[in-house]
Amino acid sequence: MTVPAPNTTIKIKSLGANAGHYAQSIKKVSLLGYKGKLHWKQEADGLTITCPSKMPYATSVVFKVE
Repeated sequence: MTVPAPNTTIKIKSLGANAGHYAQSIKKVSLLGYKGKLHWKQEADGLTITCPSKMPYATSVVFKVE
């Protein structure tokens, strides 16, 4: 696991609308330490998150999913 490159798209398949692991739809996704707004979309096959053009950390990142 590494820090994603800027503007990279990440797909978390276990959080897809049809995956059955999360009982409700996702309302918000944020990147801890980042003040801007993330672009994300929950689809049937996964939660897709587009990383910002400037990643705030070089060693690790945490996405908060609500």
